Parts: sequence; structure tokens; C-alpha cells
Amino acid sequence: MHHHSCGEVFVVYEGRGIYTVDGTDVVAGPGDMVIFPPNTWHSFRPDGDNRLRHVAVYDAGSVDIEVSTRRGEVFQL
Repeated sequence: MHHHSCGEVFVVYEGRGIYTVDGTDVVAGPGDMVIFPPNTWHSFRPDGDNRLRHVAVYDAGSVDIEVSTRRGEVFQL
């Protein structure tokens, strides 16, 4: 899980992915767009053994990312 101060849009062009935002899962496939608002905790992963290919676009010129580990540690990239 991670978040950043800018919004992010994923466009899926191959495979299927599971995109999680604030605890809600969205399954997306080729041609789908998934939008993450600024400052929302989110993550993504392939759906099963399928390959997931997507492109991400941010609505800012630079991105500060804060990541949360499975142990609850938070650090900035």
C-alpha cells in the first residue's frame, strides 16, 4: 500500500489486475481506467497468474510517495 499527494490514473492494456483503494477492490482489464484520488492508500496486483500490463499517469510534475509495509512501518520514497 502507498499514497501520494497527487492523483493517479492507471490504464490497463494487457491482463487483469486487482486495484485496491481505501479497502475496496476493483478488477480491471484491457481498456479499463482506474483512478486513485490524491492522498488515498492504494495498491495493485495481477489477478491470479495472469500478466498485468498498465501505464500510470500522475496529475503532478513530481511525486512524493509514502509506503506502508505489511508490518505497519511507513516510509517515504
